[in-house]
Amino acid sequence: GRLIPEPGDDANALASAVERARHERFDVLFLRLNDTNPLRAAVEGTGERPVDHLVVSALERRQPLPALAPRDVVVTQHDRLELAEEIEAVEAITSTIRQSNLHADPRLPREQTRALYAAWARNDVTGRAVRTFLARSERRVVGYITVIETHEGLALDLVAVQDDQQGRGVGSAMLASTLAWATETTMVTVGTQQTNRALALYGRFGFVPREIHVMYHLWLTET
Repeated sequence: GRLIPEPGDDANALASAVERARHERFDVLFLRLNDTNPLRAAVEGTGERPVDHLVVSALERRQPLPALAPRDVVVTQHDRLELAEEIEAVEAITSTIRQSNLHADPRLPREQTRALYAAWARNDVTGRAVRTFLARSERRVVGYITVIETHEGLALDLVAVQDDQQGRGVGSAMLASTLAWATETTMVTVGTQQTNRALALYGRFGFVPREIHVMYHLWLTET
């Protein structure tokens, strides 16, 4: 389950929610807090420690976008994907995502985490995302970015590049295409693990860290 605190929630509200979840036989609760949220003290006072830190960056310095695509890579954009082979390729590439709060917790089954991300990607490219950017090399899909709408504007939701294509500029090419499409949007954000080297890439494109979110996994059963 996922705990979503409301403004003004205190330690008693948190304890009540956890107890209710325990009664309803939840195994684990995911809780995401801004690093300045006073609820952190209540959570860590019970012995819990963060499993992950997520840096949320916003595009603040719009600048000319370089043509970074390798010669053999073509980036296309889509409202949604319809072809089964493209959707399956996206699901397969999603397995290259190995940094998240789910991946950071060894108590979570790896196969279920991979299945969750594959379903997430499928949902994005078949309608949840407002735009999907595909990178192809010799007609093979080698990377993708999905973009969703938020109350502020747009957010890069999932970003993945095939293992054997990393380091060639595929991610940069997709990001350049994405930001060229989003030029009129008032706000573009992206969330990235604090330890992810992609932070440097986003910085080169004008993204500036805005806040840090801390993720906790509150286990209610023995694992």
